[in-house]
Amino acid sequence: MSRYLIGILILLAFFGLFRKVMERYQEIEKRGTLSQPAGAAPAPQSPSASPAGLPPSLEPVLQAAQRQGAAGLRDFLARYSFSIQDPKLAAIELDYVVLVSLHDPAEAKRVFKAVQQRTPTWSPIYPRVKSLEKNYQ
Repeated sequence: MSRYLIGILILLAFFGLFRKVMERYQEIEKRGTLSQPAGAAPAPQSPSASPAGLPPSLEPVLQAAQRQGAAGLRDFLARYSFSIQDPKLAAIELDYVVLVSLHDPAEAKRVFKAVQQRTPTWSPIYPRVKSLEKNYQ
């Protein structure tokens, strides 16, 4: 009789442990990361890391291009746009639109329209596109 009782207790402990492991797995899957313990706040992202889409090797090149202004961003986009994905590509292009609008409004409108057409409403860049929309229509 005691062997059955011990067996049942072991099974209950196993199922309880299994349930805890599955809850933890679902929590991690929902958050999308394995690197943070439960209850930890997400690590803040640097401005260059948000939004996603820029390879880390291009971050210093982008920063140098931004220091050069509109011409620097234009050259950067001409050279590296194929390596950058949206939404980061759209964010860089919107930075370019704002800078170039002072000197070449037609170019700013052309680039803005291209960004606007490919930006879905769920994109993290969409609020910025909407805020600039009146200026570049």
